[in-house]
Amino acid sequence: MKLKNKLFHITLGLLCLLIFSNINFAQIKIPSPKLVFEGTEEYENGQISHTIYWLSVENRADFPDETFEVAPDLPPCGKNTNASRSWIEVRGSGNQRLNSFCGIKSPIELNKLSFSLQKGEKPPKFVYLLMVDRRTGKKYSSNLAEIKIPK
Repeated sequence: MKLKNKLFHITLGLLCLLIFSNINFAQIKIPSPKLVFEGTEEYENGQISHTIYWLSVENRADFPDETFEVAPDLPPCGKNTNASRSWIEVRGSGNQRLNSFCGIKSPIELNKLSFSLQKGEKPPKFVYLLMVDRRTGKKYSSNLAEIKIPK
């Protein structure tokens, strides 16, 4: 009888441990992105000249891979049925969307974000990222990154 009682308590304890540890593992810790302005690049698209403004997320290594896993069970991005779990928008002053990314597959790709404007068009003084985790519905905003244009 004592052995059955001990086995019951051990089993109950292991079951509780298993249940509570699954809750902790299911919650992915996602940091706020630390956005930095990397520079500009000129390019021509047909007859129109543009300026690309390059950005990167400094703390990209802190993002779990699951953040950008392919999520075919979530709504597509246009015709892309293998869009990532999290989508990113580059936004400027007045919450203006400058560019968006729905196909990022890894945190490593956060080192080559951008937006472009026609050459001569004045960029916003500051930009930020809005990252939306489509699985949880949570939104993460970055810091404001100053767009410093050499004179």
